[in-house]
Amino acid sequence: MLTPSLSRDIISNILYSVTNKQQEEPHDDHEQVLIIKSNTSLASLAATSRAWQTVIEPLTFRSITLSQHDLADAARIITPARQPLVRSLTFNIQLDPYDDARRRVAETPAEHRRNSEVFTAAVRGLFGLLRGWEVEQQQQQQQPGRRRRRRPRDEALDLHLHVWSPSDVDRLAPEESERLVRRLRPVSPLRRYERSVIQYLQEKEVVDLTELEDVGELSIQRFGYRGREMPRAVDVDSAALIVARCTKLTKLNLSVMDWPRGVLEERKRRRRALAAMIDRLPMRLRELSLAYSASPPRDHNCDPPNLLDPGETEDALSLSLRRFYRRWSTRVLDVGNTILGQEFFWREGDENGNKDGEEKYEEYNDSDVESWVDEFEFDRWPCASLQDLRVDWPIVTPDGRWLFQRPIGEMARKINREQWEETEDDENNATDSDKEGKNSGADGDAPAATGPTDPDPELDDPAYTKKHRFRISPVRKLINPLYKAIARAIAQMPALSDFECRPPNQWPANGVGFITDFHTGGGSLWFFGNGWYEDNDDDEGEPIDMGEPLVDEEVVQFFTEVLSEKEPKGEVNVTIS
Repeated sequence: MLTPSLSRDIISNILYSVTNKQQEEPHDDHEQVLIIKSNTSLASLAATSRAWQTVIEPLTFRSITLSQHDLADAARIITPARQPLVRSLTFNIQLDPYDDARRRVAETPAEHRRNSEVFTAAVRGLFGLLRGWEVEQQQQQQQPGRRRRRRPRDEALDLHLHVWSPSDVDRLAPEESERLVRRLRPVSPLRRYERSVIQYLQEKEVVDLTELEDVGELSIQRFGYRGREMPRAVDVDSAALIVARCTKLTKLNLSVMDWPRGVLEERKRRRRALAAMIDRLPMRLRELSLAYSASPPRDHNCDPPNLLDPGETEDALSLSLRRFYRRWSTRVLDVGNTILGQEFFWREGDENGNKDGEEKYEEYNDSDVESWVDEFEFDRWPCASLQDLRVDWPIVTPDGRWLFQRPIGEMARKINREQWEETEDDENNATDSDKEGKNSGADGDAPAATGPTDPDPELDDPAYTKKHRFRISPVRKLINPLYKAIARAIAQMPALSDFECRPPNQWPANGVGFITDFHTGGGSLWFFGNGWYEDNDDDEGEPIDMGEPLVDEEVVQFFTEVLSEKEPKGEVNVTIS
């Protein structure tokens, strides 16, 4: 029998071996986990002795997963002695399940309301639990004989919020998901919740969501089975409320939805709300990862919507993100699949210093900020702390213009029309086995799902349901100024060490697309012109020189000149692909 006389190091080595063995075994996140997400078998070893318990519990309670159904058990099991051990908490908000008949139609207003009620009650319950932990820890610290100690920043709680129904196609195992897709053809399995936006229902003017002080990292993301992104999203206003109640955030990961087919005025309102939320983010926030997903029309004959109000010449969301990365406190900004304007990188007058009127560092005087920020002249270096900037965006602009056009010049002559233009509908693209599945069901013997499909002007918008993609040649009058703006912006980022820019890549059905790279390091610049990558047996493909650079040669030269004069001197890695 194991005894407590074993040293802590020996116990740790034994557990390390057991833990590594467990990690080598396949783990299925699809299974519902009550309290402890991983190392469940280790938890039973904690009963061996007090010595084993003190070594094991920091492992088993370090990362936990809960749903709203587990809150009562969590309050009972996670005692004040265990609460400081929790470093990461994933909270899965589970919506009601539904059947195949409901998959064929979009959620009704009543179902929207029900989902939001579930979400609201779950978030209130979670915040109440976490606030109770904070109060209990404060009371423990104030007891006689105990020395009061603030939780260090690197020990702050990481909180991850996910919303899904167990019936969502993204929650199903891959094989089951494929069968469902075939069974529902031609109806999209996402139709039910494709435009679902979950709201926090604030019935009164007074905010009823308690504040949390111990949450250092907050993630509100749209993840499905095994990390696949799913289209359920939290409303922008509701996300802003949750973010505001976490008062000590230093890192935020936010995935919300820019519904491209919705009513234009509502889409503009949500975009403005997101811009206002970013402007209100606390100065202590160091890292922001934002995915405001927006897909351009699938039919490239259709014009993208203009997201600017009459009289506006600059995009409010682009400017708010720009103001964020120009803060003295911002270290990392990652913006994914979000429609941005050129003003995100550069505005006229930036060469004269601080155009946006950002406040001086001294006016904030946050004791948590490292003193080295004082070494920079803020008027000259508004991006004094920015170290990592990553951006990618769709092939449209906020004012409703396409960044790409039909193939022209050398590219048009080298590419056969059938190689790049895609006009087939989803039904025509289906394989024979898919069509058989449509008629016979998922496994060939079960009947296909039947029932009416509700007509919906938004879901059935031809601009987004009909495939007709052909825009692969850059519109130089838009692309050239954009890349010059990128170069100018990088030149004014003294602490920048990594910059990655992922402009829109086109991937027609034949698997061909383009990629363009800038790489700088140690004063050198490598430029790879517009090439084509054709699918083969490996993942990388073979490059084909099409003789059609993404930008003019003068832009490449401009990039070289601007970055060679960048101050302070140092190495910066730049990738534009």
